[in-house]
Amino acid sequence: MRVRRKLGASHYLRDVLLQASGNSAAQLLGIVAMPLLTRLYAPSDFAAFNLFTQLVAGLAILLTLRFEYLVMLPAEKSEADDVLRLTIFMGAIHVLWLTPLLWILPGQWAWLRSQGAIAHWLWLAPISAYAVSLAVGFQQAVQRGGDFRASALAEFVGRSAYVACAMVGSLALPNIVGLMASTLANGVAKLFWLMRAGSDCARMWLQLSSAPIAMSIRRMAVSTSVSNLISLFSGIAPMIFIADRYGANALGQYGLVVSTLYLPSVLLGQAIGQVYYQRACRLHGDGLAFAHLLIATSRNLAKLGLPLYALIALISPLVYPLVFGAEWVSAGELARWLCIAALAGFLSTPMDKTSIIVGAWWYLSAWHALRAALTAACLIGATIYNLPMQTFILLLALQNALAYGIDWAASFAFASWAGSETASTPMRVKHD
Repeated sequence: MRVRRKLGASHYLRDVLLQASGNSAAQLLGIVAMPLLTRLYAPSDFAAFNLFTQLVAGLAILLTLRFEYLVMLPAEKSEADDVLRLTIFMGAIHVLWLTPLLWILPGQWAWLRSQGAIAHWLWLAPISAYAVSLAVGFQQAVQRGGDFRASALAEFVGRSAYVACAMVGSLALPNIVGLMASTLANGVAKLFWLMRAGSDCARMWLQLSSAPIAMSIRRMAVSTSVSNLISLFSGIAPMIFIADRYGANALGQYGLVVSTLYLPSVLLGQAIGQVYYQRACRLHGDGLAFAHLLIATSRNLAKLGLPLYALIALISPLVYPLVFGAEWVSAGELARWLCIAALAGFLSTPMDKTSIIVGAWWYLSAWHALRAALTAACLIGATIYNLPMQTFILLLALQNALAYGIDWAASFAFASWAGSETASTPMRVKHD
């Protein structure tokens, strides 16, 4: 069957396992190192580091407008190289003015001066965001060629650099610089490993090109950037609400649950999503629908996710206080409800680039705006009806599950229409 020959089912599984092994090894290294890092750094250092990572995430969107996520899409390799070069030069230009600005700003802004040691190291944020963005772009280029072994190893190399920098940096004064520089170390190490693996990218990235970037890709970049910014703010809003209404302890309980429940998505779902993206681009580039690929991927995700999250929901009230301590009893109760959203995200997120593949540039912004509106409705409802913490978390989980369900249905529709004559097919991918 032609479609099956295009997919190469055995290679699909192999690439998923390769990418998953790299992601898992990287995350495992971080988990193993965490008990040591929590002894080298104070809770206040981690709080400051969390603010710094949020700033890096926001700057990564603004520096490159997310062009690095679109390297997989163009029809020819030369066009993909143009997108990567645009990412490099656009990010460099913004880093050149943002870095000195954030060097000077803390001395001129009283609020920043009051934030302590973090204020004097804010200039690392644009450089770190640039390194992270370039690493994503080069990883797309390497995956475009089907080299998931190098892509997987890059994840582990980057996390190793992160841990090493954080540990060695703890000797610095103030030692918070070790944590803040670890994000930069992660991006730089991953970038150099990928440049080594993708020698063509490393050799050609400074070559200038007069060819304009396709309008379809520029639209997609703007939509992706806007959607990422909306997502960033809609993710922060519930945390601010919980801290203000239910207290810092409740926010800590919620934060622990979120960081642990979504670990399967990071370990496995992300790997599956990266391989799905490459294979779906290949099919779409040949003018074929790829709904069968989406269904097969979803079926495998369901086989893993349903029993996993059912088990977590059952045992979480016992496991959380047992593993993390008696003060985390509330986290175990909250986990039962947040499993609903975590499972929905596990099933939907690996296919969330389907709209990008078919060129539906408007969809991401629309979906993230809808999700933000649903989140705002939850916050308003909880305020009006004075909901207790667990009821609010259940409501939040249900609205997230609803949003993920809508996203999966839209992805299926895009994948089904992709091969039709009326489908939006502005980008034909010829993988090399």
